Amino acid sequence: MQLLTCCSPTPHVTWSRVSGRLPARSRVVDHSRQLLIEQATSDDAGEYQCLAINPFNPVLSSRHVISVSVEST
Repeated sequence: MQLLTCCSPTPHVTWSRVSGRLPARSRVVDHSRQLLIEQATSDDAGEYQCLAINPFNPVLSSRHVISVSVEST
């Protein structure tokens, strides 16, 4: 997932999972603009959102619903 920001000053961005903690395999990259979940499983499905804060205006993104499909082997 990626947050597109175009503000000045550059906002501080934090990611969260609406129903609990971010997956342990997740990491934030690209100056906090992208949330990556490596080796996602069906347990990672859910709603995620980000919060961008600069000194003038905090912005909470809309929630993103992520579905995870696991192929049988």
